Amino acid sequence: MPPARGDTRLRMAPAIEVRIMYSMSTNAGAGLAGYWARAALDVLLPASCPICQTAISGEAPLCPACFSELNALMDTPACPRCAQSVAPFGVQDGTCAQCRGLGSPLECVVRAGPYRERFALALRRFKFGGQEDLDRFFSDALIERLRARDWIGSLDAVTAVPTCWRHALTRRHYVPLVIARRVASSLRVPLEPLLRRRFGPHQLGLTRSERPQNVRGVFRIVPRTQLAGAAILLVDDVATTASTLTECARTLRRSGAAKVYGAVLARVASDAQPLADI
Repeated sequence: MPPARGDTRLRMAPAIEVRIMYSMSTNAGAGLAGYWARAALDVLLPASCPICQTAISGEAPLCPACFSELNALMDTPACPRCAQSVAPFGVQDGTCAQCRGLGSPLECVVRAGPYRERFALALRRFKFGGQEDLDRFFSDALIERLRARDWIGSLDAVTAVPTCWRHALTRRHYVPLVIARRVASSLRVPLEPLLRRRFGPHQLGLTRSERPQNVRGVFRIVPRTQLAGAAILLVDDVATTASTLTECARTLRRSGAAKVYGAVLARVASDAQPLADI
C-alpha cells in the first residue's frame, strides 16, 4: 500500500491560509468538532496528485498511475557502489563499468531512484514546487533501500549535506535535512550536524567538469566534533557527479570517520548533462 500522506491540502491553496485552516481542523479536538472540520475541508479542498493533479481520495499520496510509474522507475537496476543505472548483468564484484577501479572516500551511494522522467518531475515538485507532503514518499523509498544493505546496523550517525546560511534563507525547506531527519528517526540513529559549508557559488547550472572544483575545500567539521572510528550516513537530495557527496565524505574521513556512506533521493545518469535546477 502507498505510504500515508500528511498535510495534503498544501497543494490546493496558498500555503499560509491552508495551514491555518488545517490547524483549526486538527486542533478542534478529538471529538465531533474536529471530525466535521476535517470533513468540510475535504469537500472544499479535495486532494489532488502533486505530480499530475488528478483527483485522489483516501490516504494515498499520489494517484495510482503516478505511484505505479515511480515505483517502476525505482526498481530499475543500479550499481550498488555508485548508484548509477546499469544494464542487466552490468554489475560485477559489486561495481559497474563507471566506478570500477576508482578510489573514493565514500564506501558506496544508495539511491531511491534515477533522476529521469516522472521521478525527476516529482522530485522537482518536492524540492521547488511547494509539494512538501511528498517527503514521506521519498524518505520511505530511500529507507527501504537502505535497510537492504548489510552495513545499515553499523551506523553511528546520520548527517545531511549542509547548505550555507545565506542559501538557507531563500528556502522554505531544505530537502537533504528533511530526508535525513526521517531516515535517522526510522533507523533509530542520531541525526548530527557534523559539517558546515562556507558561502560560495552553488552547483546549479555548472558543468560536470566545473562541479568538483566548485566544492573543493568548502566544507569543514563542526568544532569539537569527535569522529574517530565512526560510521556516518551522509544524505543529499540529488547526485549529479557526486562531487558534493565526495567532498563531504573526504572532510569527514580526514577528521577521523572510518566509513562514510552516501544516500540520495536520485542519481543523474552519467551521460546526462547537468540541468539548471539541480
